[in-house]
Amino acid sequence: MRLLVVADDANRGLLEDLRPLPEGWQGESVRERDAGGLAQRLPEAEAVVARRFPPSMARLASRLRLLVVYGGGADDVAYDLLPPEAVVAAVGGYEASVAEHALGLTFALTQNLPAAERATRRGCRLPGDAGLAPGVELAGRTVGILGFGRVGREVARRLAPFDCDILALKRAPDGYLKEYMGLMELGGPEFLDTLLAASDVLVVTLPLTPATRGLVGQRELARMKPGAFLVNVSRAAVVDEDALFFALTSGHLRGAALDVSYDEEAVDSPTAHRAFDRLGTVILTPRIGAHTDGAMRRQREEVREQLARYARGEALSSVVARP
Repeated sequence: MRLLVVADDANRGLLEDLRPLPEGWQGESVRERDAGGLAQRLPEAEAVVARRFPPSMARLASRLRLLVVYGGGADDVAYDLLPPEAVVAAVGGYEASVAEHALGLTFALTQNLPAAERATRRGCRLPGDAGLAPGVELAGRTVGILGFGRVGREVARRLAPFDCDILALKRAPDGYLKEYMGLMELGGPEFLDTLLAASDVLVVTLPLTPATRGLVGQRELARMKPGAFLVNVSRAAVVDEDALFFALTSGHLRGAALDVSYDEEAVDSPTAHRAFDRLGTVILTPRIGAHTDGAMRRQREEVREQLARYARGEALSSVVARP
């Protein structure tokens, strides 16, 4: 079995971390940005481990039998171009780290930490010296979690001690889950408008699918409270880029924190054109939610387990159904 590990810059040693490989397997590694190396090696690969698998890669993988995706879901996979016999598995292990990052971004926004840090570096020692607006206390406020899968549930667990009301949206809501997680409300897709209107902070954890692409657009953002905050730790395109930029520049939203990138997601044809980096009300991080020691260790362990299961002819524990 020929295994190809497509390593991003943060996982250059991934192949060595996966050794020893299953008996009879041969492994090699190529950098995600090495177009020539991908073109040479993907046509021979029977198993691939990668962070994403866009059309430019899927078209080359004519012998693919197993694709294991790490790093945060399997929505960056061109399923329609894969061989029909190819099995796709998406490993987890990053949920706790992404949830912690979501909370960190939430507090950075509500406490106005970036502006406060810049003011302190300029020599300001008191809030009045810097002209800082008061922060927003989370206690007594409402936090809406858009998407209540593994990451969304971890966000809710970490919010519980902060005395805020938590609303969540899930494709198939579960009454038991609402009570177990201590939510004020858990609703389905029809609950979206209510959740948006009630939220002082909206945390986006939805995967990117045809149904969720652009789910939060101009109409939805307009329903949010004036002065609300938005935190996105899932995929950029769930929130319409132009609509978000307008909501921020118009002052309707007080701030946003984005651990996502509109141009990074458009792998084959970057399309981002809004200058979020020029807005003082926006916190930007380069998809570091899952970039922690614990998350990376757990993901590598899960990748190794999926390869071993496949080699033994056992059912994989994280198979992704094709759209």
